[in-house]
Amino acid sequence: MSITNTLLIDRVVSQTNLTESQVREALAGFLSVIQAELSTAGNKVTIHGLGTFKANPKGDKTARNPRTGEQCYVKPYTKVTFASSTLFYDITNGKR
Repeated sequence: MSITNTLLIDRVVSQTNLTESQVREALAGFLSVIQAELSTAGNKVTIHGLGTFKANPKGDKTARNPRTGEQCYVKPYTKVTFASSTLFYDITNGKR
């Protein structure tokens, strides 16, 4: 089951004394800070107990359509990766 923003907000509201609008604003701010940091070249965001988000710039390249064999140009882009912390990994795998 995947969790949506609405479900995440509802769960945080039920576990805290915050209102829905406060949680929604905090989540938006949290995501905004992560996006801003990752958009700066070479930055990464580490959240203790959760993991690290890292922006990996990829250069332009030539790709091939496997069905037709036609070559096409792929523009440079940034790939965001996430590596979970050891603590998060252990908790999700029942080791703690």
